[in-house]
Amino acid sequence: MKRFLLSVFILLGAFVFKASAQQYVLSGKITDVNGKPISYVSVYIHNSTYGTTTNEDGIYKFNIPAGTYNLVYRFVGYKERIEKVVINDREERRDIQLEDEIYQLKTATIRDKDGMDTAANVIMRKVIAKREYYLNEIKSYSCAIYVKGVQKLVSAPKSLLKGGVSRVLDWTVTAGEYFTSLSSCQPSILSGQIR
Repeated sequence: MKRFLLSVFILLGAFVFKASAQQYVLSGKITDVNGKPISYVSVYIHNSTYGTTTNEDGIYKFNIPAGTYNLVYRFVGYKERIEKVVINDREERRDIQLEDEIYQLKTATIRDKDGMDTAANVIMRKVIAKREYYLNEIKSYSCAIYVKGVQKLVSAPKSLLKGGVSRVLDWTVTAGEYFTSLSSCQPSILSGQIR
């Protein structure tokens, strides 16, 4: 009898533990006011560090236990949105549309001796006035440049793609790694070396 009660107790405990640890999928798609998906939107539970981001198609998905949550949807250039979500005993889908956040900046004008002018024009006039100073400030310099890249041919003239060439070019990927040194000395002597 003791074994039977112990077995029932263990099974009941396992069932209760499993029910309390049950996680449900919360997913959805985030779009702008035109219905276009927004990539890399932050989606997280308010006042926590638990969340995710949308993929390139604006889709997000993560697992959370049953409960009531305030979800935050945030991305630069859009108004932050907070939605109350109740997760019961099933998966939940929440498609969200974010509105553009429009900032109205005040116009700034700067008066100079010539009258009204913009800040950019004032700065450019000062730079042009000191042109000779900036040109002669450094007599020479040298630098090292390191470039690493991968290239793949994505289009080419039709004459190049005749015969079996197109099959070869479809998968051709070129990796390159270059180290360049560049030196300059006044007046306008430029030298470089590619290795």
